[in-house]
Amino acid sequence: MRKELPSAFSRRLLGILLLAFLLPGCAMLSDRGVSLAELEAAGADAVRYDRSFAYGHGTGDTREAAHQAAREQLAGELLTQVRSEMRTLERELQVEESGETRRQYQREFSSSSIAAVNVELEGIQVDEEQRGQGGWYVRLRVPNDMMDELRRRARRNAPALARVEATEAAADTAPGRQLRSALRGLAVVYDRNLADAGVFAGDRRTTFEAFFLDAITDGVDRIRVLPLVQGERVRFLAIERNTFTPQPGLMLGIGGQELETNSEGVTGWVAINDLPARIDISVLGYSQKNASDEWHHPNAALLRSDSIDRDSLTESRRAQVFVHTEPAGAVVVLNEHEVLSPGVIALSSGARYRVIAQHGADYDRREEVISIPQGAPYAFVSLELRERRFGFIDVNATGRQSEVRVRSLARDDEYRPESNRFARELDVGRYEIRVSRGDDEDYEQILDHVTLLEGMEFQRAYSAPRYREPFHHGWRFAINVGRFGGEPESDYRLPWADGERIAYTDLEARTGASDVDFNGNNVLLTVHRLFDRFNFTLQGKVGAANHEITLTQNGRGTDFKLDSWYASAGAGFWYSFGNDRLISALTYNQGLEHTSWDTDTTVRFRDAQGNWQSLSSSSVSNRYGYIELSNHLDLSPVLENFGLTFSAVVPSEKFEPYVHIGIGWAFMTRGHRHPATVRAREGTHY
Repeated sequence: MRKELPSAFSRRLLGILLLAFLLPGCAMLSDRGVSLAELEAAGADAVRYDRSFAYGHGTGDTREAAHQAAREQLAGELLTQVRSEMRTLERELQVEESGETRRQYQREFSSSSIAAVNVELEGIQVDEEQRGQGGWYVRLRVPNDMMDELRRRARRNAPALARVEATEAAADTAPGRQLRSALRGLAVVYDRNLADAGVFAGDRRTTFEAFFLDAITDGVDRIRVLPLVQGERVRFLAIERNTFTPQPGLMLGIGGQELETNSEGVTGWVAINDLPARIDISVLGYSQKNASDEWHHPNAALLRSDSIDRDSLTESRRAQVFVHTEPAGAVVVLNEHEVLSPGVIALSSGARYRVIAQHGADYDRREEVISIPQGAPYAFVSLELRERRFGFIDVNATGRQSEVRVRSLARDDEYRPESNRFARELDVGRYEIRVSRGDDEDYEQILDHVTLLEGMEFQRAYSAPRYREPFHHGWRFAINVGRFGGEPESDYRLPWADGERIAYTDLEARTGASDVDFNGNNVLLTVHRLFDRFNFTLQGKVGAANHEITLTQNGRGTDFKLDSWYASAGAGFWYSFGNDRLISALTYNQGLEHTSWDTDTTVRFRDAQGNWQSLSSSSVSNRYGYIELSNHLDLSPVLENFGLTFSAVVPSEKFEPYVHIGIGWAFMTRGHRHPATVRAREGTHY
């Protein structure tokens, strides 16, 4: 027999040990040792050119862990076949699934690991075991002829094993996907005669057939189908039995019909009268009408889920309301009824309910309104709660009277601090910042927007809102057609016989009348100019008066008419109430009244001595000052700009106080010289 030379690995190891003993401090050798990386590198180098075996190298804290790592490396070549099959399967799933459901399934499927234990390894030999610093190095080998056989088996089992992995990748809340994957996997098993081939599922070993049949049974058992009624039609909702998660893309057998659920887990509408009296419900997974070799229904009995009476769809006084939230664990209130999701609560049918879901401080609150149709046996509420993420807004404005408001555009929540600064942590999103002078419309509002991102701190200092310089001015016109009171006083002058002028109070003495009665009538046009500055106003009046004086002599009354022309001018202040609904002005005026006896009437009378006298045809003027409070009551929108006027007049002389009434028109203009809202600009507002 030929004597073999020491292997390259043995020579390298011997050199390392000799060097260690020759170096000073050899007492520390037991603590230092040879690293596992050096052992693995040396082990791989030793068998690099050996073509008789396939090798696997592994390191670990224990000998067993190193053996497992070496075994997994050997299995990696075989797992390549399965990974290739899984990539093909993933492309198929991209076609079958849609929307968010597909993306979620892809994430779960892509993150699933293919267990090396599901790869058959036979003829393994331990080629090397070596203790090193911190653990063990192990090298395993398999003869190449045996490895070729294992590759063939891996290629044969790869499609079925990929379906096992896809089935297990289905989330706990997705029995619908689990069922469809298991049905496809069962078809692969029967097509490749792998029914009795072994596979590890979880922590137990079973056969492909048993695994997929168990997965089918489990998927059907974990799916519940609820009929949702609306009027004379019904649709069916598929949910996971425990979490109430909707199951999209699932074929259901409903009373002999095949109905597929959409992305929300519900089928299309079906007329209730088109269903049999006893409705059998099966969870088919795929359509039986389009059966092919790509999937397999092992036994219709396995897919049977439930059965219901058709009459029960419209005769229920109370409905079982299934409440689902994402994530679970939210407190959900339906009117005054509270339930923890996922949960079921019995409520009266034929009513509307306000639904509020809250999941602590980490999720946004959700609200919506649902209606439960009359007689419906079931209802379903599903709410997705958005996880809250935060940023920080710190803004202020110059001036103590300035106010900063922050409003969320997504939730329409408004935050209104009591000072000119706002500093608070808020949910991420789009916000409107409004700087104002409270609710004072005479100051502009500075408007700004910010998109708050997670972890972002937004800071800004704004200038004080600018005064908008309001203006309010106009014209008033009035026609006074009624006068009440205002009898002349002793200093009011009247024209008399022979060009004489007498006082109004002398009439009784001059005529011997037992009574003098005065009735004032006039028609006046009043014009007001209402100014913006200081609310100042100018007033002018022109008009005519026809006063009646009745003298009672010897029990007999004689009427005389006194004609007057009138003009006045004045100034004062005005004010508007109720957005120009009532306009009032207080003015001081100087009036001039030019008076003469009416020539169309008898101007002869008996004096106190009984002699006939003729009144003079001359005229006399009376000038006097007076204070007037005039008002315009607007009747818009009945009559545009039109209103009623009433004035109280208090003369300083000549007349007693009197009241005028009439009609009028007001033409007012109001506004501001600067806009109400401005966009915040850098350099101007902050």
